[in-house]
Amino acid sequence: MPIKFRCHHCRQFLGISRAMAEKVVDCPQCGRSIRVPDLNGNVAPLPQPKLDLADSSLADALDRLASIGEVPGLVLADSDNPSMGHVSEETLEPVALAAPPPQAVPLEEPGGPVAVEPPQPVVPKQISAPPPSVPYEPAGNPLEGFVQPPSQPAKPESRTTLLLIVAVVGLSGALIGILAGRFLFPPTAAAPIAGGESTESDGAAKKGVDAGPPASVAGTVKYRTENGDKPDRGARVLALPDERAGTVKVAVLGLRPGDPEEDLKVARAALNALGGDVALVDEEGNYTLQLPKPGTYQLVVLSHYQPRSDDDTLPASIQELLGNFLDRPAQLIGEGRVEYARVRWQGEGSETVSWSHTFRAADS
Repeated sequence: MPIKFRCHHCRQFLGISRAMAEKVVDCPQCGRSIRVPDLNGNVAPLPQPKLDLADSSLADALDRLASIGEVPGLVLADSDNPSMGHVSEETLEPVALAAPPPQAVPLEEPGGPVAVEPPQPVVPKQISAPPPSVPYEPAGNPLEGFVQPPSQPAKPESRTTLLLIVAVVGLSGALIGILAGRFLFPPTAAAPIAGGESTESDGAAKKGVDAGPPASVAGTVKYRTENGDKPDRGARVLALPDERAGTVKVAVLGLRPGDPEEDLKVARAALNALGGDVALVDEEGNYTLQLPKPGTYQLVVLSHYQPRSDDDTLPASIQELLGNFLDRPAQLIGEGRVEYARVRWQGEGSETVSWSHTFRAADS
């Protein structure tokens, strides 16, 4: 029986002959070096790489690496050899720059000497003294001589009329607001609940939790062991439509079992744009798919714990379907078990399609 283990770099499920126990091999998925576990499942650390200093190719490469950035002709100074420490004149010989030719500057104009006027003396500007300040004298009361008429008190009848007008306007505005609110925004009657018990959606609304759109396809993915069925947590469930949108192919990074969930979110957004979806099987073995539109879909389930036997091959139609959506479908399949099924979703408002699968042992 071969030794089965996972690559500790890319988490690909691998199988190898028992004769290769404790040997160092290259992972066929990522190409990195790994050590095969022993027959008890223990994995020894990889040996540290060693340099063969006697290798002429390695020595030549190190010499070339050390010579990067050197200045030709520059030699380090040596206290025992006074002749060292200079720069070769042939390499760093300075080049003399030619001086510009002299230009004659005429001292006189063709018509004769130029008369230069002597500079005029600068006369300082006198600042006049401010005028003497005039003492302030009050001009007196400007209303002096005028008689102010006595103020007339407000009539009680005018004040009462004003208060009545304000009250009528306020009552009219309130009545208009009540009528407009009743006709434009009618109250929604709550649906009665039998027995006085609140449903799950009602409880979510009271708590302010958004339940989100209902699931299009939901179910469980498990695998069978001697101790019973166990959840195949980490498995992927892909929903690929018969008629895809666009022509871009999605990278398999994030769709493989064991890839980080952050990469899975990016891959799911890409599949949604092409008309499909992907779900991650949780700790209980449950998954949920939310399809973008109604139609017929092909479900492809990638197990995270069950290896595929040599005679367990995918039909050509499934391989063609995966190649129509993914850039490297062979890397997606890997060495794990694969299950597929066709489902049809009627669209929003219809019932959730229920589909579950349990992987059995390869020899059963």
